[in-house]
Amino acid sequence: MTISKFLKKVLFLLDLAPSECPILDNLNSEKNREFNYMSKKRKVEIFSAGCAVCDDTINLVSQIACQSCEVEVLDMRQEDVAKQARGYGISTVPAIVIDGKLADCCVHRVLDEKTLRAAGVGVALA
Repeated sequence: MTISKFLKKVLFLLDLAPSECPILDNLNSEKNREFNYMSKKRKVEIFSAGCAVCDDTINLVSQIACQSCEVEVLDMRQEDVAKQARGYGISTVPAIVIDGKLADCCVHRVLDEKTLRAAGVGVALA
C-alpha cells in the first residue's frame, strides 16, 4: 500500500477531506518522490521457531537477499506472530512470506534458492 492510499484511508476513517491533509498535498514533491523511491522494498518475512531448519532458511534468504529486500525474522513462539502466521495460512515452519504472499516454496514445502529467486528474493526492484 502506498503512503497516499494509506493516508486517504485514514482521512476517510476520520471523516476528513483529502484537501485537509497537507501531507497528502506534498506527496508529489521532489523530496517525497525521493523518499518513495528509497522506501520501495520487497518485504520478506521469515517465520521461524528457532530450530536448525529455520536457521538454515534464514541463512539462505540472508545470502541471496539484495538491497531491494527488507528481511524480517519473526519468532513463532510469540503469540502475536503466531496469529499473524495463521492469517497467511502458515501451519509449519520455516515459512517465508514475500510482499504479503506465502512463497510457493512454503506451500509446496520445497525450499531452495531457485524457488526463492523466482519469487523475487535477491532480484533488484526496477
